[in-house]
Amino acid sequence: MLGSALSIGLAAIISVILPLYVHFPSITEMGPDGKPITIDYGSFVSNMIIALADLWLLGFVASIVKNEISSSRAKFFTIARNATIIYPKIILVNMISAMTITISVIAVFPALLMFANSIGIVFLIPAAVFFTWFSLIIPVTVLEEIRGIRSIFARSRTLVQGFFFTIFAMQFSIVFLIPSLVVTDLPSDSNYAEALRFFITALLMILEAVVTVSTYMSVRAAKGEQLINKIEDNSKEVVKETTDI
Repeated sequence: MLGSALSIGLAAIISVILPLYVHFPSITEMGPDGKPITIDYGSFVSNMIIALADLWLLGFVASIVKNEISSSRAKFFTIARNATIIYPKIILVNMISAMTITISVIAVFPALLMFANSIGIVFLIPAAVFFTWFSLIIPVTVLEEIRGIRSIFARSRTLVQGFFFTIFAMQFSIVFLIPSLVVTDLPSDSNYAEALRFFITALLMILEAVVTVSTYMSVRAAKGEQLINKIEDNSKEVVKETTDI
């Protein structure tokens, strides 16, 4: 909870102070359906700051797990420092993942406009596949210390294999479904709206971080159980495979 308060707290402070010194305009464009769409760059920047704080928290939670596994008993600020050191790499792999998913959506955007109904969902399958394959890249980056970027994505995809639909359902729920349901129902005209939004955002960030890292650990445990079964059949082959890993 302290790590969440630190990350979301800094994000909130920056979001409040930044508009005092930088003016973010709002523009209105006509949407594909002919209705006006207002783009508020101030809200966009605030959401980006929250997203960056979310990434740091995810790396922080993964660093806690790494600390527990290694039994190093590091203190809070040491773990926070370790999460900050690897933070640029976390941002990089997340940007590559986001760009890949975005490009896969843009590529089928004309088809989505043409089939603006349930059939159009079919064209989002590639984006859903990439979203699921790359859902474990941050735990892999922190816990396995893999150097190559391509190797990180390949490792995440390998871990997802055999658990694709389960991981997709969990990640879709915590990243899209639950936030959309909770945030939509928040009051906007209350004096406590911002404080409530801050609290709910912190809880959602904690939930996403814990579920993602827990999913990673559960998948690794499940893969380990499969390796044990293979050892009974062919111990030499599995010992060699484990040594290579």
